[in-house]
Amino acid sequence: MPWKAKGGANNGLGGACWAWRAVHRQEADFWQFFFWNEHIRRFAGTKAQHAAPFWFFVPMLFAGALPWAMLVVPSLKRAWRDRKECRIAFLSLWLAMPFLFFSLSKGKLPTYILPCFVPLALLMANTLVDKLRQRDVSAVSGNGLLNLVVGSLALLGLVVAQIVHPIYTNQPVQVVLALLVCIGWAACGFAQWMRPTRHWFAPALGIWMLIALLPAAMPQSVVDNKMPDQFIAQHLDVLKTSKSLLSNELGTASALAWRLGRSDVTLLDVQGELQYGLTYSDASSRKVTSENVATWIADRAEEGPVGIVLDLSGKSNAVAPSWIPPGSEVYHENNLLIVVTQRRGSPAPPSASKTP
Repeated sequence: MPWKAKGGANNGLGGACWAWRAVHRQEADFWQFFFWNEHIRRFAGTKAQHAAPFWFFVPMLFAGALPWAMLVVPSLKRAWRDRKECRIAFLSLWLAMPFLFFSLSKGKLPTYILPCFVPLALLMANTLVDKLRQRDVSAVSGNGLLNLVVGSLALLGLVVAQIVHPIYTNQPVQVVLALLVCIGWAACGFAQWMRPTRHWFAPALGIWMLIALLPAAMPQSVVDNKMPDQFIAQHLDVLKTSKSLLSNELGTASALAWRLGRSDVTLLDVQGELQYGLTYSDASSRKVTSENVATWIADRAEEGPVGIVLDLSGKSNAVAPSWIPPGSEVYHENNLLIVVTQRRGSPAPPSASKTP
């Protein structure tokens, strides 16, 4: 038996070494990129992506604890008071270590502290049970009031936005679902606020409604911006004729590459997480700026049609750029724009611009 265990361990180590050698043979710079660039530099570098201050995760912790945000402080106080208990100490360290570790990082995203919410939820549940047993419901009642305010403000904001600058256009079902989410959240908060000992569980129903209904209540503009591949899929036939591809947003470029099964998408005025790879000598031609994009398109049009997918959100007030060659086929939906230029010397199509 010991011999078998040793052999299994050796086989596992040998398999790992084989994988490491295969990666090194395929891309020797992978280790430099993976360990130094993606970990050390992004953690401690002054030019880290998504740079944020040290306290960035404090409001994120309260926002992520909704709809039980008012129990965060009492739970942390109770954890400190009972820190000598093994289970409380374990949960406290589980919460504190990733929170402090990522707070020290130069680059931050809200999702980095997701591991903190499991121990936090257990600590808050412990605090909630104790407060209900002791009939100390001030924090529980205040939590209900907070949810009532949040739900009411969301409802008011949705109504005002829809009147002043409509978020939904010809989407009655989505509007009703969004209203139900806001009203349901506010109603659950009201129930907990008025009768905290009897309806202490009400916020759980509110978050259930949010998770169940909000995805289906998203405005079409949000769906298009977050899932550009759907719009690209509708125009695959015309994009497949493109000899060259161009995009100005990483998510859109990824969707374009995925749908067409190609990896030769050139990036316009964006590098982001691809900045390291774009420093390679063989990738220098894969980026272009607005200053020379017209020349780039003209040169590529000598070889064949150029397919361009643009995300116009936050760029020039969602107005199509002036450098789009005349006679191009244009498809526009919300903030997404698909342009297919003609090969130089080809006659323009009879209907060059289309807006679904």
